Formats: sequence, structure tokens, C-alpha cells
Amino acid sequence: MENITKKEMVRNAFESLGYKLAVDEDGDFFLRYELKTIYVIGTDCDDDFFSLLLPRIYTVDDDDPAVVMLVCNKLTRDLKIAKYFLNESLECVNVSCEFFCSDEQSLKNSIEHSLDVLGIASSKFRLVLEEAKK
Repeated sequence: MENITKKEMVRNAFESLGYKLAVDEDGDFFLRYELKTIYVIGTDCDDDFFSLLLPRIYTVDDDDPAVVMLVCNKLTRDLKIAKYFLNESLECVNVSCEFFCSDEQSLKNSIEHSLDVLGIASSKFRLVLEEAKK
């Protein structure tokens, strides 16, 4: 990354795609996309790793956490590009897309692709969970 910081590159990439990033109380970037809040992870590291995180796509409530975890594992294995996981308290499922980018153009391409994947991944989780409950 030449002459600009990683955070500047992230902000530039999102803005050039027409998205407005906000900053939460912890200093993390997030954006509103199709009525969802998506977080940008990895802007504080020196490497070229990034992740877009869609938190709380499903709340466990009365479901068996073991079944939910099995669905997370199945979908992560099957889809490969999305990672599903339960939070530490086993209360909700999050999904993320992870990627490496060394320049702004590759970051923009990954952002566009990942936003689509996260929307599909959220819907796919509910469908597979319903099948698993039968």
C-alpha cells in the first residue's frame, strides 16, 4: 500500500463504490447495506487481510446450539467463501467474508463480491437450518 494508510485505502474504496462508512465507538468501520449493518474488520493490522462481517444473522433462542453449529459448519464447508460461526455466548450466528488485498482496485472488487455473498449467506443459513430441523 503506497503512501496511504490501510484505513484511508478502505475508506477510499468504499466511497468510490458509493458507500458511506461510519465509525463506531470502538473505532471500527461499518456501513448500512440493504438494511443490514456490515463491519469492516482488519483495518488496524499491517497485513493485507480484510474481513466483512455481518453480525447476528440468526438468534439461537430456543434452538439447540449444537444443531445451529452443525449448520454453520456445513455451510462454511459447502460455500467456502463465507464463514459462519456462533458468538462466544452461543446466542447468535455471524457470517463473514475474508480476503487479502494489496491495492485499492482488488479491495473494491472484493468488497462488491463480499457484499453480495453476505446477503446470499444470510438467506441460505435460514433455509439450511429449517431443513436440519425436519
